Amino acid sequence: MRILKKNLQDEIKEDEESWFFDESRFGTHSKIGHGWFRTGIRTPVKIKLGYKNFYLYSAANPKTGDQFTLLLPNVNINCMNIFLKEFSAINKNKKIAMVMDGAG
Repeated sequence: MRILKKNLQDEIKEDEESWFFDESRFGTHSKIGHGWFRTGIRTPVKIKLGYKNFYLYSAANPKTGDQFTLLLPNVNINCMNIFLKEFSAINKNKKIAMVMDGAG
């Protein structure tokens, strides 16, 4: 893997495709609700405690409009390796420069 630190256009070679990658978390995150009630009366309010989420790993090629996305349960090295393996399987024999944000 090459780490690009200069002008992106100068770094990507002519025989490479440029793809941009990021991951995002989607899900629910509950909090205790509050409300206005008549003095002395407590109205029950249904709330959902806890959270559930999932992550989308996505890459897009801005030149062609192609995209590749996987829905995965976590953000970790194992899921990233799954993404890279699946991505490379559909892009055999292509040279690709993948631009990532470098988040931990």
